[in-house]
Amino acid sequence: MEEQNSNNHTESKEEQKPIPVNSVKSEDRNIALLSYLFLLVLVPLLTKRNNEFVMFHAKQGVVLAIAWFVIMIFGWIPIIGWLAFLFCLVLTVMGLMNVMNSKKQELPLIGKFASKFDF
Repeated sequence: MEEQNSNNHTESKEEQKPIPVNSVKSEDRNIALLSYLFLLVLVPLLTKRNNEFVMFHAKQGVVLAIAWFVIMIFGWIPIIGWLAFLFCLVLTVMGLMNVMNSKKQELPLIGKFASKFDF
C-alpha cells in the first residue's frame, strides 16, 4: 500500500523535464540564447516565430527585458536598486542556463507573465 501511495505522489508531482539536447538544433539554441540579452530579444522574435523552443525563451526574454528597463529607471535607489539589479542578473544567467540545457522552464517570479504574450 505504501508503494502505491509513493507512485501516486510521484505521478502528481509536475516536473519540467528537459527536452533531449539532440532534439534542439544548435542553431535554435544559439538564437534562443539571444532572448536573454536585452534588446537582442528581437532577433528570435523576428526570425524563429515558428519554433516552439525559441519562442518560449523569446517570451521569457521579453519579460526579462521589461524588468531590466524598470531597473534602469529605478536602479538609482540605494540598496533596492542594487538588489533588483542582482535579481535580474541571476534571472538572466538562469535563462541562459535553461537554454544551454534545452529546458523550457519559467523564470522565477516573472516567468509566468511570459505566457500572457501571444505572438
